[in-house]
Formats: sequence, structure tokens, C-alpha cells
Amino acid sequence: MSYLCPFCNSLHSAIKGEVYCSVFNQREDAQSIKSNAFYFKSKKIKSGKHIARMTIKTVFNGYQNFKIDKNNKTVNKDNYLIINQGQTWNSEIDSENEVIALTIAFHPVLIKQVMYSLINSSEKLLSTPFYGHLEGFNFFENTYESDTMIKKLFTKFKKGIDYNSNDTLFFKELEFDLLKLIFQKHYKVLELATLIPAKKKAVREELLLRLGTSKDFILANLSKKLDLNEISGVAALSPYHFLRLFKAVYKKTPYQYLMEERMKRSVYLLKNSSKSINEISTESGYESHSSFSRNFKEYFGVTPILFRN
Repeated sequence: MSYLCPFCNSLHSAIKGEVYCSVFNQREDAQSIKSNAFYFKSKKIKSGKHIARMTIKTVFNGYQNFKIDKNNKTVNKDNYLIINQGQTWNSEIDSENEVIALTIAFHPVLIKQVMYSLINSSEKLLSTPFYGHLEGFNFFENTYESDTMIKKLFTKFKKGIDYNSNDTLFFKELEFDLLKLIFQKHYKVLELATLIPAKKKAVREELLLRLGTSKDFILANLSKKLDLNEISGVAALSPYHFLRLFKAVYKKTPYQYLMEERMKRSVYLLKNSSKSINEISTESGYESHSSFSRNFKEYFGVTPILFRN
């Protein structure tokens, strides 16, 4: 008999029956659950605490908030979040309009298969087609920017679920394609570590991970008054050291990144909510309506009221 928590029970599944709910421990051996994709629509939801397989989370509109360990993450239509296997997470949505969210959970064997094929030559794969001893792989548990190819695959997953295809071959091909792009994106992000002035590779990658965590902290706290000490503290770095590294890696300051994301949030709210300009300015992190309107006009050339109209 299957047992699912209310959150897991609300998910539309690509492959029927292949759902592991860590809350109720649906099956004794989660290894027997195949990779699967899910999506749901909701204005308000609290997932409760779950334990992940290696999972990708994204949304097609709006915002979904996550807590991974002690870190807050926010997913929007332009990024995705990776949660490593065994990690504890919970999620929340609180929106005036329905948010459409997508989850893709991968079986550990599938991840190893893709990784093995990517790091070995055709000759090796011909003689030894299946992976032997291969260590596990952990991604940075930060958000990654979604490029055009990844967004297209996300859309294909959703359409496949919408059509109730339950076609294991169709979804298996999508899973392989997505994992390949996800690995490539991860290594492309790792290349940013070369911009960090440190001799040891491990040190550069650790600093890059911390910078990504602080960047996610900014995105998850757009409505709050943030200062450099608080943001750099998330990265466990001194303010000056943090600021120097952040600018070197992302080609913008934390303040510039904060302002850009606040503007994106305000545009979304102006288009998709009935909230007043004052409410939107507060939710976008501004202490006064006038400062919000001034900054908005500097970015877009029109006032928030004219933009909405």
C-alpha cells in the first residue's frame, strides 16, 4: 500500500507509481524507485520536511522558496536549484497567482551512467559500456541560471506530464539530455573559480561555493534591508574580501545584483498581482514609495504606475 504526504500526493507524475515520499517512507528501498518528473500548480503550499534524491527544482512563473539545511534559496523562471541526494529540504509558495513548479528526481545509477559516459572516450565506452567503480558526485547546492536549452527541456518535461504520456522511453531520453546539460553547466560555473586569486584549486572552489550561497541569500531576501556585513557573513568572509571576490566573479557588486533582482521582482508583481504600488515597493525591499518609483524609472524609463497601465 502506498502512502504519500499531502504535498507528494498533489504532484502530477510523469511515470505513474514511481514516487518516493520520505515523509511516509513509501518503499523500504528508495533505490527501487525510478527517476521521475513532477509538477504542480499552487498559490500557497508548504511541503514539510523531505529528504531528497538528487533533484532539480524550477518554476515556470513566480517564485518558490526553499530551505536547504540552514540556507534559504529562491527559484524563479530564470534559474533552477540542485539538491543533492540525502539532503533535507522544505519548500513554500505564497502567491496571489498560481505558481507552476517542476521537480525532476534522478536515480543514483542514472547519474553515474551519464557521468561515466561524459568523462570517458568512445573507445573506453565501447570496451566497457557500463560504469564500474565510480565515486558519487555532488553539485553545488546553489541556484544556476537556466539557459535556452535547459528551459526547452523543462518545457518538454511539463508537456509530457500534461499529456499523461507515462512513456518511460520519452522521459528517459529527456533525463539523459538534461543531466548532460546540467553537468556541463556545473563545470562552466566551476570555470568562474579561475577568477578567484588563490593558488589551490580546492580553495578557489570552496570560495566559489560560498559566493554562490551568498548570492542565493540575496535573492531569497529581496524584501529585507540587507547590508554588506550580513551578506558577507553568509559566506563566512570579511566584508572587503567578499566584495572583492564577488565583483571579480560576477562582474557586479552585491548591491547591483540586489537592485537588478528587486526590479525583476517588482515587474513580476506589477504584471501579475493586484497589489498597490506601495505594497509592491515594500515587497521589493524599498522603504519608501518615492525611492522605489525613482529607481524603477531609472531602470525602465517609466514610472511603476505607467508601466502597469
